Amino acid sequence: MVILLWCAVLHAKENRELLAHTPFSLNNPGLSQRKWRWLNDRKTLRYAVWGPVKPPFELISGRQDYSGIVADYLGIIATSLHIPVTITFYANKEEALQALKLGTADVVAFARIRPALFWSGAQSPLDVVVGCSQPAQA
Repeated sequence: MVILLWCAVLHAKENRELLAHTPFSLNNPGLSQRKWRWLNDRKTLRYAVWGPVKPPFELISGRQDYSGIVADYLGIIATSLHIPVTITFYANKEEALQALKLGTADVVAFARIRPALFWSGAQSPLDVVVGCSQPAQA
């Protein structure tokens, strides 16, 4: 309940610190040279999130920490790809998806499929999908 109240007072576009709890990483994430170039051009992977958070997948702990299962996966991605992940909390899903369309965010999760964006398949029974503004090509 405290998390839900905290989310209600958040303003649009607030940054959070990624608090991942896993030391796991992939030695070879299997990215093509094109995808590595895309990451190198970015210098950081920008993850967009909105409230209310979805425990245990997402948690806001402390005043600035973003944790939970999604944060653990983001930590694995950051470690495996050698790229920092920034977390930006938006007031609502539409603002987060707009940031994705405009290119000010690179990744979202927990969004239903929308035209003009590219999506992974469902990652859990809760329809967790990952969206990005660029198609995943080899």
